[in-house]
Amino acid sequence: MERKRILEVIPLALVGFGMVMICSSTLFFVVKGRSFTPYLFKVFIHVFLGVSVFYLVSRMKLSFIERISPLVLGFSIFLLVLVVVAGKEVNAAKRWLAVPGSGFTFQPSEFAKLSLILYLARYLSRKSGEMREPRNLLFPLGIIFLVSGLILLEPNYSVSVLTLCLGLLMLYLGGANPLHILMVVVLFVPLGLVHEHVRERIQVFINGNVPQVRNSMVALGSGGIFGVGLGRGKEKLLFIPCPHTDFIFSVVGEELGFMGTFGLMVVFLLYFINSMRASMDASLLFSKYAGCGLSLMIFLHFLFHAGVVTGILPPTGIPLPFISYGGSALMVNLAGAGIILSIARGKG
Repeated sequence: MERKRILEVIPLALVGFGMVMICSSTLFFVVKGRSFTPYLFKVFIHVFLGVSVFYLVSRMKLSFIERISPLVLGFSIFLLVLVVVAGKEVNAAKRWLAVPGSGFTFQPSEFAKLSLILYLARYLSRKSGEMREPRNLLFPLGIIFLVSGLILLEPNYSVSVLTLCLGLLMLYLGGANPLHILMVVVLFVPLGLVHEHVRERIQVFINGNVPQVRNSMVALGSGGIFGVGLGRGKEKLLFIPCPHTDFIFSVVGEELGFMGTFGLMVVFLLYFINSMRASMDASLLFSKYAGCGLSLMIFLHFLFHAGVVTGILPPTGIPLPFISYGGSALMVNLAGAGIILSIARGKG
């Protein structure tokens, strides 16, 4: 199968697989005496909008995307400020903005990651060969810290760290001195520890007292090689929190076994390799940087999510790309995949 076809089929196949797993994982609502029908309705709306965005963006000229990237970033920063001031509060965190009269909410932090990558790709393409000079790092670092800092204020430490990582990786790809990047990391980590919520989570993780992670690993272990069967998992019913979002990978492990989780890892790795190759083969510098950044965004999301459910990382709330329930993440990931497909098609 040619590369363009792979980059088109894999995201859509993962979305279809995600719909099946969401249907399975939302059975815990029935156990708790709640209806899962509203969630399934929203899933179909999310998928319809996401796939529409995927194909719409894949047909856009990259020169147009590059041209509007500053406006998109500016709008994303405005939304991040708005969510801190007037966002919908859930569990002591303001991460969502409500769409009036629709019953839907969205996360500006998800859109901010995408817009930051596109803007940095534009900046790096204009500063090609000049990024080892410290003065050329000041402006992009300021933008990265602004976006990451606003996300941290929600508070959403995991997404803030992921956004920072993506920004710094892009600067590295653009030719920045690794020592300068390391200095930024050393400075940023202590800032994150200022939040008591973050310190508590890290302490609990170090002590090994994370019930949801233990239950997640029980689910993975009980799946064996081939799993207990689709829809037959028990851990999702009462023991794993948010099995349709934060821990959906463990549901895959219990119901489809090692073969299911290993197969999923292979698919994500295959997508990452092909998307990176398509990006590196692009003729435009903007396309190279944007494609690499978006490929890293999708793959790092997968690694963070898998790291949490296997106990390697503390709980972060990072969804599994294309699969977890959540409209904002799905649309952003499909928009990113659409841009990658556009790059593979050579749309300048």
